[in-house]
Amino acid sequence: MKEIRTPKGKLYGTLDVRTYTLITIDGKNIRQTPLPKEGCTLLYKAGNSPPESIVIPSQDSLQS
Repeated sequence: MKEIRTPKGKLYGTLDVRTYTLITIDGKNIRQTPLPKEGCTLLYKAGNSPPESIVIPSQDSLQS
């Protein structure tokens, strides 16, 4: 498991490296999102703040 944080340090979720699934918790809601093996870029927006870009590397780069 690896923490995924925004560039400003806010915790966005946890990445299960074995299954390459992003786990996010929002209050009582837990979401498990499968990610592409090539990696991806997500945008995080909270309230009135500008969106922050979160880059998730490819699965190969995390396991090496």
